[in-house]
Amino acid sequence: MSGSPMRLDSTIKRDEMGIESITIRMPLSRFNDLIVDMGVNRGGDVIEAFNLTVRGNRVACDIYRNRPNVPYIPMICGGGEEVVSKMLIQPNAYVPDMDNSKARRIKSLRTRFFLPNRIRWNTFHTIALRSTEPAISNVYFMVKTNLTEEQEKALTLWLNSFWGILMVFAFMEITEEAFTRLNTAQWRLLPILNVRELDEGTVKCLANAFDKYANADFGRLTEQFERGTRLEMDIDVIKCLSTSPISADKEGTLRSELKELYAQFSAALRQLSRHSSQ
Repeated sequence: MSGSPMRLDSTIKRDEMGIESITIRMPLSRFNDLIVDMGVNRGGDVIEAFNLTVRGNRVACDIYRNRPNVPYIPMICGGGEEVVSKMLIQPNAYVPDMDNSKARRIKSLRTRFFLPNRIRWNTFHTIALRSTEPAISNVYFMVKTNLTEEQEKALTLWLNSFWGILMVFAFMEITEEAFTRLNTAQWRLLPILNVRELDEGTVKCLANAFDKYANADFGRLTEQFERGTRLEMDIDVIKCLSTSPISADKEGTLRSELKELYAQFSAALRQLSRHSSQ
């Protein structure tokens, strides 16, 4: 890759990716192959199902901060930067349980794994989120997978790695003002790391890396490529997926290559931001 521009849509080919002399095994599949169920993409359904209080056009999350003295459902309420700045999140609301058809459907989707229904590329921090406990959300898609806990952690990490971000950026349509609006069908078609095809040691390595960075705040995406934490996490992902050990010399080359890739992607983000401001 050195010395020549890199096209975003050719970063990953087939099941392997090469950076200089480092070969990284990256088996891909459609996200749908790993999904058991996914929803809800209409926040109004959650409001109606649980009779939530709304201010303006948003749920009054602060009303539900404390656990009520009645049966309740943990919820990821809202989607502001203060709520989802890290890969590992915890419910910030506890809504009284309800028993109606919409509530039952939403409760059947309770999960630890969440994906956005839109991405604003110049402000988002993370793509995939993992909750400390099963919860619902009025903003994020709830995703139930057929994966083990370690496999799900590995996938969450990969989606937040440079390679996962590139994949979403390359395959999802930018709609307006640096936004990518997403629906469940688009997510299901997205090529992602097929963690079920990885051996147990690789999955454990990625899951441990998730735990290492779970509470790291990388900042907004536009800031992440200037921070060391992003670089260290991406290197750890590559080390887990590399087909052979990475020597100190190769790691130095890898750092340089990643910084070059970051610069190219940052340029693409700046161009997107300029276009959206016109």
